[in-house]
Amino acid sequence: MRNQLIRFALVSKALLFTVAVHGALIALLLYSFNWVDEIERGGAAPIQAVVVSERDILEQIEKDKAAEAQRRREEQQAAANLEELKRRQEQAQEKLAELEREAQQRQQREREQAQLAAEQERKEAERRKKLEAEKERQAEAERQKELEAEKERQAEEKRKAEEERRKELEAEKKRQAEEAQRKKIEEEKRLKAERERREKLEAEKKRKDEEARRRLAEQQLQNRLEDEQRTKTRNEAANALGALKDRIATAVEERWRRPPNNKSGLNAVIRVRVAPDGRVTFAKVIEPSGDSLFDESAVIAVQKASPLPFPDNPKYYEFIKEFNFKFNPDDR
Repeated sequence: MRNQLIRFALVSKALLFTVAVHGALIALLLYSFNWVDEIERGGAAPIQAVVVSERDILEQIEKDKAAEAQRRREEQQAAANLEELKRRQEQAQEKLAELEREAQQRQQREREQAQLAAEQERKEAERRKKLEAEKERQAEAERQKELEAEKERQAEEKRKAEEERRKELEAEKKRQAEEAQRKKIEEEKRLKAERERREKLEAEKKRKDEEARRRLAEQQLQNRLEDEQRTKTRNEAANALGALKDRIATAVEERWRRPPNNKSGLNAVIRVRVAPDGRVTFAKVIEPSGDSLFDESAVIAVQKASPLPFPDNPKYYEFIKEFNFKFNPDDR
């Protein structure tokens, strides 16, 4: 296919060159024919006869002679031009024939070159095919050698692997025996250490149990003493607060304002919280009297009586910082 394309390109090139040369020659011939035709048609102008004097006739004769001479010169020049044109046409035809011969020779050379290129291409293809076949043969031989070498290598590796496995098995047996002996010794040591550890733990547990019983007894004694002291302090605080009950009631009643239309004999229990100095921080009715105006007036009176009379011993505050105050102003 490639050789056919080369031959087609060479023939097309020669054909185009031949057509271009023929076209140039035809254009030159057409131009020459037009030029000669114009020369042949351009003869002397016709002479018109008129009635004139002798002088005019003489002048006219001279003019006619000059015109005749001019016409002859022009005819001679036209003949010369025609001869020159014929010579040029002959030269052009010879040149055209020479160009055609050269084009035919070029085409022949190109055909020969194309055939030579095709032959070289065929020979090159055969040579490449032989080279490829030789390479394939050599590659196959190399593959066979590599396969043999690989088989030998694998056999050697297998033998070495089996030898290594045998050595490893022997070493593993030896290691396992040593490991078993080591574990036996370690187990004996561990059991001995475990017995000693249990004995120590039991002794330590016994000591801790005795220590715990002792501390528990001491703590129980301490708690009992603290409870007794706390109960004593609570009682003392309650007694101290009870001693101030009348003073607290008086302070609250002095600041109480009886609500309008209030019934007598009402009472309410108020939960009171105080600061260490007796200031009232919270007051709320926990047992109402049934009269909301009375209950509200009682809470207001407690808040206005702040600070209330309160024991000044700070150890009493924890027990009496909140207390219930019964407000019954009509019973006093």
